[in-house]
Amino acid sequence: MLIRVEIPVDTVGIDVLLHRIFGRDDEADLVQKLREAGLLKLGIVATDNKGGIVYYAAFS
Repeated sequence: MLIRVEIPVDTVGIDVLLHRIFGRDDEADLVQKLREAGLLKLGIVATDNKGGIVYYAAFS
């Protein structure tokens, strides 16, 4: 497992993870809106051995 700051290419993987965990669009939409508004101050991802995102933390 690798823990690192999110990069733009992670956006789709973060959305997929949030949809899988919460079973709805609300959380992924909120994160996207915060990102677009420049209000997402820090995003941290943890990736598995294949590079898939398995954990996410966002700070706004």
